[in-house]
Amino acid sequence: METKEFKIQVPEGYEIDKENSTFERIKFKPIKKAMTYEDVARELFKDKNRYITTFSCLKGGKDVTCTSSKQAEKLIAINKLMNVAKYLNGTWSPNWDEVDERKYFIYVCPIDCYTSVKSATVHMSDIVYFKSEELARQAIEILGEQTIKTALSTDW
Repeated sequence: METKEFKIQVPEGYEIDKENSTFERIKFKPIKKAMTYEDVARELFKDKNRYITTFSCLKGGKDVTCTSSKQAEKLIAINKLMNVAKYLNGTWSPNWDEVDERKYFIYVCPIDCYTSVKSATVHMSDIVYFKSEELARQAIEILGEQTIKTALSTDW
């Protein structure tokens, strides 16, 4: 008995949907690409007011003066982290009167230089919060660990 073989040409931008395909019917699904900061910014600022200044981060037209390039990079990274949190959290904001509500934040260990997600029920100033651990981890994926470390570093 002769076996026959043929190659399936997968359309560009798609991959075989192995979970929903059978030997008789091959299904394709779009390739899921990782979300980037540019994707977040495009959605977050689409048809909305932006407050842009020389440094592109402050409302009211105030210039930002930095003492070093590291400080400027940190401010840009913090701005990106805040924008990603705003996008991922939607309309949610931490309710500090609700003790049972967990709030999640990204933490960088200064000794081992690893990035982690922790939760809090009490308010700690100057931290960007997320409504779930999953969203905080997604923020790390979107921005990358280097941007997170720059935003949360004390070396500026």
